[in-house]
Amino acid sequence: MTGQEILQKNARFAENLRRQAEKIDLGQLEELARFAASVGKPLSSLNAASAFRDAFPHVSLISDHYSAFLQYLWEKKLLQPVSLQDPKNVDRSCSLLYVPSSYTEFACQKFAAVIPFLYLVPQTDFQKICETVSSEENSYCILPISSSTEGELPAFARMIHEYQLKTRAVCDVITSDGETELRLALLAGQIFWTEHTTLAEVSFQPESGKQLTDALFAMERLGASLYRINARPMEYNMNRFYYKVTVNVPANNLHSVAAFMETAFPSGACGAFHII
Repeated sequence: MTGQEILQKNARFAENLRRQAEKIDLGQLEELARFAASVGKPLSSLNAASAFRDAFPHVSLISDHYSAFLQYLWEKKLLQPVSLQDPKNVDRSCSLLYVPSSYTEFACQKFAAVIPFLYLVPQTDFQKICETVSSEENSYCILPISSSTEGELPAFARMIHEYQLKTRAVCDVITSDGETELRLALLAGQIFWTEHTTLAEVSFQPESGKQLTDALFAMERLGASLYRINARPMEYNMNRFYYKVTVNVPANNLHSVAAFMETAFPSGACGAFHII
């Protein structure tokens, strides 16, 4: 037997072992799902995460293994759907804080289609806007987040991160030079999942390069394809980074993607939105 044939035989053997291990893993997840759902009702995101942690204490929730578990629960109707907000059912006005400009005035008109009852509140200070929205439940704000020439705008990115604001929708405008595209975000203090959600974001500081890879593999398992990754250095350590990962959310799997984000990234989930 030649060296090439030996390598090919070993490769086939290794692939066969991998398939057997995957079958064992999936069998364990199916057994856990049946056991956890024996209470007779679908599991909430938090209960699903708790059941997984009890069964696999040494496996991170930021893993392909955990996302496979959520996917199996959803397919078997054993995962409780996340709460979806219908803008048409909003029966009270919401404050929309913004610093007036031709761009934000345009964005106000766009975002009125997302939140029907918006009470416009012009302001002069972006920091004050963020403070208000982070503390008041029924308020939103508009901030510029990126441009086609500069990419992500770091000053606003830091404010959004500091006040834990969540992206609700985004829109694009063309600036006065007729070429530069400016992206503005409608932000709130909490995430709102809706049937229009097409993009979702998480921001986190990976403990290792492997954890970032694990997060991407997990999203892929849930059918969420990568849209964009931004890296921003931590202010006290320029060798370590926060990563913001944005993915396209499949409509038929929105609930399991939401369950994964809400439990694997409890403080890092930073948006569920669409572009209008």
